Amino acid sequence: MFWLCYTGSTYIHPQLTLPGTLTIKERRIDEVGWEKAKYEALCRGENQRMQLGLKCRYVSNGKGFLTIAPIKEELVHVDPHIYIYHDVISDSEVSIIKQLATPRFKRATVHNHLTGELVTANYRISKSAWLQGHESPVVDRINRRINDITGLELETAEELQVVNYGLGGHYEPHYDFAR
Repeated sequence: MFWLCYTGSTYIHPQLTLPGTLTIKERRIDEVGWEKAKYEALCRGENQRMQLGLKCRYVSNGKGFLTIAPIKEELVHVDPHIYIYHDVISDSEVSIIKQLATPRFKRATVHNHLTGELVTANYRISKSAWLQGHESPVVDRINRRINDITGLELETAEELQVVNYGLGGHYEPHYDFAR
């Protein structure tokens, strides 16, 4: 299949270049950086290669309730390892979390890396609420389940964050750490 792309002044084929010019892909990488260009391509379903060694399994991690009811773990990427845990929260738990979070929803904020202040940003469009384990037995149970699945301690963890992206909401790729 052969197709052309209109750049505003000329038609070009995205994979063909003239001496001294960039492909559309190279131009996009120059504009937004390689990480965002790769993110955009993945969202369009491009560049997805089959990886060897992917698997699904039930795991208990030798922890509490998981020994009776193992959790479904799916390895979706090898380097780095990325897992999806299926059916971690029941429909009734989701309903309760929604009831608790909805009245607290506020426009999501991010830390300004220069001032440290919380500010709204065009790259994060959503409403969010934070729930503490002591507020509800359901939140506490979910927190303990997360601990059992991941092995991460909850003493220093953030509260449970509930986010509603609504129509057109998004959160662009970002580094999830404070400077």
